[in-house]
Amino acid sequence: MRSEDEQGKPYFYNPSDSTTQWELPQVPVTGKRYQSCSKTSQTNDSLTLASPPEAKSKTLDKAGVLYCTKTAEKGKRLRKKNWSSSWTVLEGGILTFFKESKASTAGSLRQPSNLSTPEYTVDLRGATLNWATKNKSSKKNVLERQSRDNQVFGCVLSTLCERENSLIPGFGQQCIRTVESRGLDIDRLYRISGNMATIQKLLYKVDHDERLDLDDGCWEDVHVITGALKLFFWELFEPLFPFSHFYQFISAIKLSDQAKQSCHVWDLVHSLPAPNRNTMHLLFQYLCRVIEHKEENHMSVQSVAIVFGPMLLPPEFEEGSMPVTMVFQNQVVELILQQCRDIFPQR
Repeated sequence: MRSEDEQGKPYFYNPSDSTTQWELPQVPVTGKRYQSCSKTSQTNDSLTLASPPEAKSKTLDKAGVLYCTKTAEKGKRLRKKNWSSSWTVLEGGILTFFKESKASTAGSLRQPSNLSTPEYTVDLRGATLNWATKNKSSKKNVLERQSRDNQVFGCVLSTLCERENSLIPGFGQQCIRTVESRGLDIDRLYRISGNMATIQKLLYKVDHDERLDLDDGCWEDVHVITGALKLFFWELFEPLFPFSHFYQFISAIKLSDQAKQSCHVWDLVHSLPAPNRNTMHLLFQYLCRVIEHKEENHMSVQSVAIVFGPMLLPPEFEEGSMPVTMVFQNQVVELILQQCRDIFPQR
């Protein structure tokens, strides 16, 4: 608890053991993780630099009140965003979010000693937090997570391919090869979720340039690898079907004339940037091979489209009825799967 002496100098009192100290006690890092989050500060000065505590293990970089919302959870994007205020601490590369108790007020949010234990933590994994430029958001005081230069997840697809000097991102190829080597007849190959903690461990290794051997025993659950592959596409800075092409694909799939529908989709796919088109070629041919085992893995064309449609072809902004939008997303992916040999001839 924060108190003041007779001269008005603040000190901190621990009622559990009656100890006092001049510095704010170290905040333990516990709790669950956000998969992704967006953050907006409450005021211009609500996120302020704090004096580093004397603790040797971590440095308190920043602390303040943020408005936060989850945008994804367990590898799936959340359509509804619920914003709430949270006292947030950036310490040693880890963001800690404190849950506001029912009894707390807006004023007490500014006193972390009055709050409950941490609710969520986010390991930035080498990323940094900076004020976002005005062209990134119309809201005031928005913080932007800036990724490491050599990061794989959350990267721009063309930048990743250029950095790797490849036509298709290496991580995607590695996942596909590994899954195929273990067999495509595994039940609900892309509909069962792998252990999220293990998937996050895999992501950490990939993003920190650690040598990744997917044949290692710690990745023995194939659903961890399929989950990581799905998350790779979810986390792309811009989806595989670029935002600029979203409405064109939706308009094409709405055409009643099937010949025109197919022709328009073919033209759109081949108008995409080379990294997107090449990656799409690899992915859809692979998914067609998955569908060939639908009797064993229960992954029909429709099932695959339901999983990958919202992931590969999301709108930049959520507008109108999302269920209706998802129907068209799935139909686009379904059509490309059905006509894969025509759209992507065998190399």
